[in-house]
Amino acid sequence: MTTQQQKRSAIVEDISEEAISHYLQSHPEFFDRHDRLLETLRLPHRAGGAAVSLIERQVTILRTRAAKLEHKLRELLQEGRANDSRATKTYRLATALIAARDRDSALRAIESSLRDDFAIEHAVLLLFVTDAAQSAPNGFVRSIAAQDPRLTAIASLLEAVGPRCGRPTDAQRTLLFGEISIGSTALVPIGRGERRLGLLALGSTDPNRFLPTMSVDFLARIGELVGQALTVHEA
Repeated sequence: MTTQQQKRSAIVEDISEEAISHYLQSHPEFFDRHDRLLETLRLPHRAGGAAVSLIERQVTILRTRAAKLEHKLRELLQEGRANDSRATKTYRLATALIAARDRDSALRAIESSLRDDFAIEHAVLLLFVTDAAQSAPNGFVRSIAAQDPRLTAIASLLEAVGPRCGRPTDAQRTLLFGEISIGSTALVPIGRGERRLGLLALGSTDPNRFLPTMSVDFLARIGELVGQALTVHEA
């Protein structure tokens, strides 16, 4: 190796990749002044094929980014449509509850909305009563004594601020749905603090219907509507 080649090698070694990247970003006109260099540059193909030009690699990168952005846009549009649909269904429930003249009609409106609008497979409105003799185990609306030891299965839920989604424990499934096979649930506390009225339990055989990562805002709104309706038509 000649002395001149050694000097060039030493210069190249002193220049870091970060410095080269910073220079090219700071001087975007570099390849305008050296267009022949742009034509002759060849990059190894990531798939192991023949080398490609810098421009071809840029086109590939841009196409990949465009595909990712298009996919993200489709996801956002889909979620937007889903939110619009939930808002419309929640609005219909609200109007039905406003029109309800008594407690029974309000409860029928809630059950109908969950079944027909929201396509809930299994729904239970568990209400707390002070008298154990008032307990009712069957149907959409069920009541249970506030001191019933079985409520320990949902004790943490009753202290929670908002709804929770996910797979139920065996004790929760038995308390709320009996022997029905439930893959996932959305559990919505009704009322707050000393005015905790009960729990709205939504169940599905699909373990992915109610995931812990899903947004629970619309569930919270439904819980508020149900709680308000029960308070207005308090027995």
